[in-house]
Amino acid sequence: MLSSYDKPIEQMVKLDAVSCLLSIIKEDTSDKSKEHCIAILHTLCYNDRTRLQEMWRDESVKGTIANLALNGTTRAKRKAKEIVERIDKYFSGAQTS
Repeated sequence: MLSSYDKPIEQMVKLDAVSCLLSIIKEDTSDKSKEHCIAILHTLCYNDRTRLQEMWRDESVKGTIANLALNGTTRAKRKAKEIVERIDKYFSGAQTS
């Protein structure tokens, strides 16, 4: 549903939603909260390499998304795996700064 509305996505990007959502995934104990957060991150990064790059930076240090791909709900695992695959596709071999 979110993917069909450009304005909310733009606002989330302006408000640094990526780091906020990653923090919730790391800190919240609710599987449903984590599932919702990864679904939003999936939407944010799907066509925006800048957001994907933000996730790659966090992922290369903390492994938040990879951990969710192993330990999340079925939906969270699927979304997280897709993000990890996109990160690998675009940033494999890249160095963190």
